[in-house]
Formats: sequence, C-alpha cells, structure tokens
Amino acid sequence: MSEEEYRGWLEASEIDVKAAQATLQAGVFSACVFHCQQAVEKRLKGLVAWSGKPRFTHSLTDLIEGVVGSFEEIPAEVTKALAELDLHNIQSRNPGITSLKKLYY
Repeated sequence: MSEEEYRGWLEASEIDVKAAQATLQAGVFSACVFHCQQAVEKRLKGLVAWSGKPRFTHSLTDLIEGVVGSFEEIPAEVTKALAELDLHNIQSRNPGITSLKKLYY
C-alpha cells in the first residue's frame, strides 16, 4: 500500500470523527455512535492495509485480528471495546432491529 492510500484512510477517519462530534452536539446519538464506529473502522483498515494484509470487512473485531502480530499486541480491554462498538454499526442505522429511541435516547 502506498503512503497516499494509507493517508486517505486516515483522512476518511477524521471526517467521521468530525461528523461524530457534530451529531453528538446535535443530540443525534444513533448517528454519533455510527460515525464513531466508522472512524475506528477506517483507521483500522488503514493499519491493516499498511501491514500488507488488507481485509474486506466492516467488523472491527475482524480488522483488529489483522493488526495483531503486525504491530504490538492489542490489550484485552481494547478488543472488548471494539467488539461492543461493532454492535452499533448496524443497530444505529436500522430501526427494524430494535427501536433507535430505546437504544440511544
């Protein structure tokens, strides 16, 4: 992967961080948590791709497995937090699964 591609992932992640901040300020918590998940996903995709082992998934837990071994070992509390954040990728955008108001408001 080129440094330009890696930086593209990081820039995309930063856009989601800004979107998360804006939706948090607006009180739109379902959108905020979605953008948080997206920011982490894009950052991890950049790291995994940089390591030369790109993965085509939206799962943070799958992506972190691509980072383990390539860099330092990932602390258990980080992998646990990623697994929890993973749940919000779909739930935060799909009211058919459960009421968004019950989950986020």
